[in-house]
Amino acid sequence: MKTVNDIQYSMNLVESEREAKEVTNFLRSAASFDDRNFTPGELEHMELCIYESLREENSYYWCVKNETGQIIGALGVKENCQKSGGYIGDYCVIHRNYRKNGIARALHYKVFDFLCTLGARYMLIETCDMPCYLPVRKLLSELGFYQIGHCPDYYFTGEGLVWYVKSFVKDGKANNITAQNPKGSGSYC
Repeated sequence: MKTVNDIQYSMNLVESEREAKEVTNFLRSAASFDDRNFTPGELEHMELCIYESLREENSYYWCVKNETGQIIGALGVKENCQKSGGYIGDYCVIHRNYRKNGIARALHYKVFDFLCTLGARYMLIETCDMPCYLPVRKLLSELGFYQIGHCPDYYFTGEGLVWYVKSFVKDGKANNITAQNPKGSGSYC
């Protein structure tokens, strides 16, 4: 258990159907997302993504539990469809009563460490451009991600998609995605 601001929590890979169901229930709960206007695809994805991480190679989901074992956070990653060492982030969500305690940051660092052991080259994250996602976008920037794209009206009219990427490559070669990062290498590993 880790402790921050008198909150005890633990983080682990989801490794059982029971845990996958608990994380799925958390994602669908009112304590997870501030933006409850889900697309039909998001609802379907929430039902499948954690279970897929139990069966698919290079697909992983972590959960955060409080001292009583209640799920208070989750973050998933899956290797890109090219199987080329790039990973796509999936749903980083912290329970609304546990936010602003550094748990999302700690969870990302845990995932970064894991991805480095796999030799990952980068992590790509999709988020939303609505104001309620500003804290997420700010955290991503603080973690060394940088914005690489925006697609207005992606989810719904007036609700667009924003892409962020973080490189785990250290050498700075021309084919290194960090060469485009105006804020420095953004390297973690």
